[in-house]
Formats: sequence, structure tokens, C-alpha cells
Amino acid sequence: MPHEDSIERVAYYQEYPPKIKWRFQKIEQKGLTYYTSFAKVEEIESVGSVPSLPPTMTAEESALRVLDSNRGSNEWQRRIDSKRVKSIREFVEQEDNIIANAAILYLNDSPSIEVHEHENYIQIDFKKFLINDSDSGQYIDFDKETKKDLRPVWIIDGQHRIRGISESEQYRGLLIPIIIFPKEFGLSNSAKVFAEINTLQTKLKPLHTLFMQHRFKIPSPNRKRDFRKWRDAPGISRDSRANNISYELAAKLASKESSALKGRIQILDINQSKKVLVKADQWVNYTRDWFLSEPYISEDDEDLIYIEVNNYFKAFIKTCNHDGWKNGATRWTDTERNRGFIQRILHFQVLLTSFKIAWKLANEEFDNRPLRVGNFEEVLAPLKWVDWIDPRLKEAFPGAGEPPRQSLRVWVEDALKRQKQSSLSKVMSDTIHSKPGQGILASPGKPDLQIVSNVHWPSETNAVRIASTR
Repeated sequence: MPHEDSIERVAYYQEYPPKIKWRFQKIEQKGLTYYTSFAKVEEIESVGSVPSLPPTMTAEESALRVLDSNRGSNEWQRRIDSKRVKSIREFVEQEDNIIANAAILYLNDSPSIEVHEHENYIQIDFKKFLINDSDSGQYIDFDKETKKDLRPVWIIDGQHRIRGISESEQYRGLLIPIIIFPKEFGLSNSAKVFAEINTLQTKLKPLHTLFMQHRFKIPSPNRKRDFRKWRDAPGISRDSRANNISYELAAKLASKESSALKGRIQILDINQSKKVLVKADQWVNYTRDWFLSEPYISEDDEDLIYIEVNNYFKAFIKTCNHDGWKNGATRWTDTERNRGFIQRILHFQVLLTSFKIAWKLANEEFDNRPLRVGNFEEVLAPLKWVDWIDPRLKEAFPGAGEPPRQSLRVWVEDALKRQKQSSLSKVMSDTIHSKPGQGILASPGKPDLQIVSNVHWPSETNAVRIASTR
């Protein structure tokens, strides 16, 4: 029967069931040993738990788990999807359908599990993991106080198959193939197998995939998602370095009390917050270039990187929320209500792409590292009079595609490069076209094409050069 604190059914026993015994065949691959066998689904169900993520989690907690791989070490799998469980039960109950896929199990470090390698069998003793339930007087596999599933075998892959078939009274005794990873195989290797299987078959959601790739240092042919251990091979893992530092920077900014973005970067889909400004996968996509070129291609001090990036966002917030606004309203809010245009997930990315320009300008102007909040405030001054809560911005940059975001990015970057502060009326003008730092509500001016070469007609040896001033 289900328990209110558990995502799965809790088994009640009048007495201890007999020990489970699985005979296995040993397989060795690349210095690692694991086993193949077969077992009844009801047996796997009775001893198998899933190291799944909780139903909800704050962005701060998710970020702390990125920074500490021991935190939540038994919580990284997807949660049980009741609809998938039901569909599998219905599938197996149809006469002609079979389940041929092997479930993958990991033998957790538990005194209830005994591996007899020389005799080629595994034995699991219920007496060593079931506890007495004072409410019912029976033995159960769930600790109500700690809300912990006590079943000692982790189901790495096949959780929905096991749960779905076990719900069928007719087929819960079905024999299925299993692959068993002993504790010596390592949780990291087991999790890698899980992540790789789910990448090649039913894909994890992007944020969950990113979390798994980082936690278990999984290499990838996709340069943007290569998370191998970059410190072990700095010469061949530039992308891995960039991805790891970028992701960990997002986690620090999402979790540290000193951060301007605390709780505002979504690390996992289960982060329930309407204050989110950017998702972790978007963050990595837009900031990994900071570590492949300027400003941090050769920077080893990750604390300095955090300080400077955090100071940039602090400076931007101060640039938005100055005391010059007549109505006194803040242009950057800490709540989910009345957020400015730049705080939308679609447009916040402009601040990420503009960071390199702001850093370069501040670094050229000031002779100190790390760059301070005040340093960034000076170079962000051209954005002082952008009224981010003006509803006309939605009309000037309509829709959710790339063109409006890129248009805003171009305007912001041109304003920063010009390094001159314009008045409110000029910044928020809808009639000043294509002037750096002015006319954010105006359409681009008409391009002026001019032939700037002496040649007015091309030939094989002479090219015509045409220029257009933006």
C-alpha cells in the first residue's frame, strides 16, 4: 500500500520472507566486473529501490548538489511516472507481449546483501533491512521517520518495467533478465551507464541530463556537453573546462547568499520558482565562451571569476534601480511580479552575451582585479535610463524568436561600446533611429550602401567593395 511520505508502495509483512538467492554469470570488461542473471519481477520489486530526486527542490539546494557530489548522493534518478507504470502493466497483460530488456541493478553497500563470487550467487536477507512498524505491528521496508526507502538494491534502469509488471497480479512472477553491478563496480560507473542509456533511448530532460553529465563527469562528442575531468587532461579538454566552470559558476550564483542571482538560475526542472531568470543549460550555452576566450581563458582563480560576474550583475541592478526615476518604481525587482523586460527568460540572455564587452571596457579602464561593482557601474552607465518596465518595449521587440532578442542585444552592445550616457527622452525615443545608446523603441534606420572602392564594376582581378554603416 502507498505511504503518504513515499513515492512508491510500502510493503507490509507479517513475518520475514525467505532469503532471495540469485545465481549469476560473471562478466569482466576493461578491468571491471559485473554479473548477468534472471529473476522474478516480484523479487526485484521487493528488494529494489530507486535513487530518485524528490518531488520539488529549491534552485539553491540543486546548486549545492552541483558543488558537492556527496550531497544527495542517493537522489539523482528520475521519479516514477505513474502513467508509464500503468502503460507497461497494460502492455505486459496483453497475451502476445513480452519484456526482453534487462533491468540494471546496483548492489548498494548494505549488510543485507551477500555476494558469493566463488559459488556465483547473491543472497539478500530481509531480516537485515526490514524494520518493525509500531503502528501495524508488521515489518515494513520504509522508514517513516527519515522517509527513506530501505530496500537495498538500487534499480539503475528499468524502474518503470519493474513497477509496472509488479502491479499485474497475473505476471508479477514473470522472469526477466537482469544485469547486476556490485558495489565494487562503483556508483559513478553505474550512473554513467544510466545516463548513457537514457541519452541514447528515452532522453532525460535537458536540465536533468546536464546535472548527470556534470556530476558523473561524462564525456560527450557534443563539445557543449563534454564534462570529462578536465583537470586531468588540460591540453585536450578546453571545452570540458569551459562547460564545468560555467555550470559550477551558475550553481554558485544560484546558491550563495552574496549572489545577486541567488535562487534565480534554474538548475533542475523540479525547482519551483517563478523568480527564475535563466535555465542552467541556457546559462552554459551563453557563457561557456567566457572560458574559451576572453576574459577567462587562462584564469585559474574561480573565486575571482565568481566575484567579478556577481559584481557585474550587482552593478546592473544598481544601474536599473537608481533614485532618478520620478515614480520611484524599481526597474529590477526581486519578486516575480512587475518584472522588467530584461528579467524575462527570453531577454535576460542579453546580459550574458554583453558581459564580455562590459568586462573588457572595465578591465581597460581600471587597474584592479577582481573588478569591483563600481567599475562595472561606470561602463554600464549608458543603460541607466532604459526604462525596463515601459510596456512599449514589448511592442518594440515582439515575439519569442531570435530576431527580437538579437535586436535588443545589438542595441545594448552598441550603447556600451559608445560609452556615453544619453537622457531618458533620447534613450526611450521611438523616433531616433540607429543611434548608439538612443532610440531603443525606434526601428532601425534605413541602410546606406556605398561603393568604397575605386572599382565600380567587378572583374577577375578587381573586387568592388560595398559598405553599409549600421
